[in-house]
Amino acid sequence: MLAAAAMSEDLPTMYRVRVWYREPTYEARTGPRAAPFRWTYTVRAEGEEEARRRALREFEEMSRLSSVGWSREVVAVEVEPAQPAP
Repeated sequence: MLAAAAMSEDLPTMYRVRVWYREPTYEARTGPRAAPFRWTYTVRAEGEEEARRRALREFEEMSRLSSVGWSREVVAVEVEPAQPAP
């Protein structure tokens, strides 16, 4: 039992990272949105800064792979520990 507890302490923490962004080129055509878009990521990291970096890398990759032609501009990032499933 002690070994299992020690192992779980060595694992990185799960974080929920919310990335709010705007699409300025799209909004120039369609008009400004009242609120930015938001993507939420769950990442495993050693700390909040690492979680933020991982989520932003994933955001950039997903933006690059999307088929839209407009840019995405991050306007806010929120990081918090993910709550375990009940």
